[in-house]
Amino acid sequence: MEKIIIFFGLGIIIGLFQLIPKQYMKFNSKLQTISLIILIFGMGTSIGGDEKILKSLNEVGLKAFAFAILSIIFSIIILFIFSKLFKLENSNIKEERDA
Repeated sequence: MEKIIIFFGLGIIIGLFQLIPKQYMKFNSKLQTISLIILIFGMGTSIGGDEKILKSLNEVGLKAFAFAILSIIFSIIILFIFSKLFKLENSNIKEERDA
């Protein structure tokens, strides 16, 4: 767990001080997407290979499905709100610089 927190903190510091040139940020975005897909695939194979989990899906399946769907929906809503707020904030900063 410590490794995850350390690397997360390093990522924040690198992003905060913009140590990665902007031309590489698009690559970073693609790398994040590919890594996320690999992570989800790995989780799926772990779940699919565990008979206990597969047998208990009938018991917790609906609750887990509802929890997953609600998590996705609220994540999208929050992301939408924050993206609008930051876009508005960034455009205000840009207007102040141009004035």
